[in-house]
Amino acid sequence: MAPETSNYKLKQPLETDFYNIEDYNKNLEKIDTQMKLNANTVMVSRGGTGKTSWSASRLIYPSTSTALTQLSYPSKARSFLRQNTAGAPYWSAPSTTLKENLISTEWIGSEPPFTYTLSVEGVTTSSNQDILPDVNITEEELNALQAANIQDGGQSSGSITLKAWGYKPDRNIPIRVIIRGDT
Repeated sequence: MAPETSNYKLKQPLETDFYNIEDYNKNLEKIDTQMKLNANTVMVSRGGTGKTSWSASRLIYPSTSTALTQLSYPSKARSFLRQNTAGAPYWSAPSTTLKENLISTEWIGSEPPFTYTLSVEGVTTSSNQDILPDVNITEEELNALQAANIQDGGQSSGSITLKAWGYKPDRNIPIRVIIRGDT
């Protein structure tokens, strides 16, 4: 029996063997298959990706010291790329700004702290948000906001609780809620 090469198991006939066209054709088929694979793939050890195909328009990054991975598409338009503490990239959604009104009759309590539960789509138990006066707030509304001394009262899925440690607002107060995508 003819010996075989160590890598591709090609048959190596001995000098005393008769020429066998079937063995020769099988060797050529193995060589052709491997050459096609090599043409489409450069191994990681040789600076390549080790892959034969990729999804178009997706970023490639080293996920380990010997492997490359493709980053999935962002779930929201205008997302931006960030990096975690281990160095892996990930997508972060942009901030969302919502206009809301704190309705004066919806404050609860007869003495401070007065509470107000504001329903806000996109708030989660761990999301970060900023609450600011609306850009078109009037002087009277701003005075009511400042006199109320509104502080964070917690949050749950879909809502923010506010506490007024000063005066209970006697008028509606227009605010902006910015649900932060950069944290």
